[in-house]
Amino acid sequence: MKRMNWWWLVLAALMICPLGSSAEKEPPKPVKKVETFDVEEYDFYWTVAESGKAKVQINKDQDSTTVLLREGGMMGDYLQLTPKEAVMVGEAFTKTSEMYKKLKATLQEKDVQETVKAGTYRVSFYLSKKSGFTVHVRSSERFSITTVTLDRKQAKAFAAPLQKTPAMAKFVDKKLDF
Repeated sequence: MKRMNWWWLVLAALMICPLGSSAEKEPPKPVKKVETFDVEEYDFYWTVAESGKAKVQINKDQDSTTVLLREGGMMGDYLQLTPKEAVMVGEAFTKTSEMYKKLKATLQEKDVQETVKAGTYRVSFYLSKKSGFTVHVRSSERFSITTVTLDRKQAKAFAAPLQKTPAMAKFVDKKLDF
């Protein structure tokens, strides 16, 4: 009988029971439970257009989705519009260049103004020798005191985004469906 080398036995043993493995395996770690939360109140703002300090934002809270037309940042005056009202204001804003030319042609010593109805809002185009051209948006309600004042560049910049707000509001409602 041939004599076997001892190292063959070691190699065979290592193949059957590799080094470092224990006969007992560690028990699996318990899966952590994911904690859930109830969202009862929230206030989400999406800035969809910005010009200077003025903004158009979609605002969603637990009750509704509205469009905010802001003048001068978070603490400035703002109007809260439905998406349909925002479309009408946006359509009025598309007339900004036309109104500017029309008012400039009629400007004498006296300031001139032309108002366009946009649903329940009034959009007034105003030209003054002293203060230049401005666009004022306010509610048609009798005792409405909030007016958002924009310059020509801002009104022109907000015309298209305001007309797209119904689709944007639907998008936000779908994404933030609590």
